[in-house]
Amino acid sequence: MVIKMVQLKSSYKFDVISFYKDYNIDFKTEGEDHHCRTGWVQTQCPYCDSFGSYHLGFNLKNNFYSCWKCGYHPIEEITSLLTNTEEKSVWKIIKLYKNKDSLLTEEIKPIIVKKEILQLPIGTSKMTQIHKDYLISRKFDPDKLESIYGLQGTNHLGNYKFRIIAPIYHKEVLVSYQGRDVTNKSKLRYKTCSIEDEVRHHKHCLYALDSVQGGSILVVEGITGVWRLGPGSVATFGIKFTLEQAKLLTKFKRRFIAFDPEPQATIQAEKLAHLSSTMGGESILVELYEEGLDPGDLSQEKANDIMKELGF
Repeated sequence: MVIKMVQLKSSYKFDVISFYKDYNIDFKTEGEDHHCRTGWVQTQCPYCDSFGSYHLGFNLKNNFYSCWKCGYHPIEEITSLLTNTEEKSVWKIIKLYKNKDSLLTEEIKPIIVKKEILQLPIGTSKMTQIHKDYLISRKFDPDKLESIYGLQGTNHLGNYKFRIIAPIYHKEVLVSYQGRDVTNKSKLRYKTCSIEDEVRHHKHCLYALDSVQGGSILVVEGITGVWRLGPGSVATFGIKFTLEQAKLLTKFKRRFIAFDPEPQATIQAEKLAHLSSTMGGESILVELYEEGLDPGDLSQEKANDIMKELGF
């Protein structure tokens, strides 16, 4: 197994100077007294600055803001404050000053959360032999996955019958779940909790994020990829991702993005890498696969080698 690191090239440049000029925002590009550095454009920080200081810098290479006083800020938050625009609408402004379309691939409209406690599907309990046999058939260790990820199973009742139930946690709170069919007869191999029953939208979460320790993270598409690769890896629940998911990656200094080998998935992986790179840190595209295999279909030995080589 050879891991190929793919160099990330900038997908777009945010024309911050034109933006500042159009919105009559004072800025500086030179002068030590204004904290100016090569490759940065300085302006007043809307969070902490007094009038006349230029603590907020915009990095022209990687498209992100950083303040000398209060640190990193996402581009959409600063744009929202500088233009007095609601954050949900601010990407329309940002898009005007990009040389390419927005990298965001899935926008989730704000949802009024009514549920305080998540109810797992009817018939959910400890995995039985049918669930374990499915995992064994795919060369997984059922007991290990049950221990690490809290996998459960459903019986013959309800809308999620005969599925492995993978709980989704956010900050150690159970907020949603996804069920994987074990019969291979259902039209929907994966079925996620309905939006109205979620405590937090699953596309505002990363599967298994709570199990990631340290400064690096590996991002794959689906939950079986996480089961194979183990702690340190997370999933976006498909190749489409949201701004909220990208934000969750920013607490990690190094992000490895490794979606499945299909062309569309590769494009989406590149978009996620570019978007997360605008928020600071380092995003690296990684090609892991032999013969078109996705992470869930790798042998456990190869998966272990991958995680070791990436430093997990």
